[in-house]
Amino acid sequence: KGVCVINCPPGAENYGDSCWCTSYNEHYDKYENSCICNKGAWGLGNGTCQECPDYTDAKYKSYEGVGSVEERCECENYYEEWSPEEQMCVCSVGAYGDGDDEGRM
Repeated sequence: KGVCVINCPPGAENYGDSCWCTSYNEHYDKYENSCICNKGAWGLGNGTCQECPDYTDAKYKSYEGVGSVEERCECENYYEEWSPEEQMCVCSVGAYGDGDDEGRM
């Protein structure tokens, strides 16, 4: 009685006077009242974020937020790019190899 509590979004629980995201790959954005992906993770937030795939890392200047794997993660090897069809890093045009960190010029 007489106490107001915040209404946390899906994927979060009340924690004192704020919310705490239950996913390891997310943190709570109090201004948006939602769970958003940490740097190095991708998804729509609110319990959907997952780590960037193997052989990828957070895109340069990609901080906390939401988005697809292509928007938020990039292949570690300079001569590779993410293939949504194959769900892995493949060689860029002009490079050869097996992909997933094996590309060469």
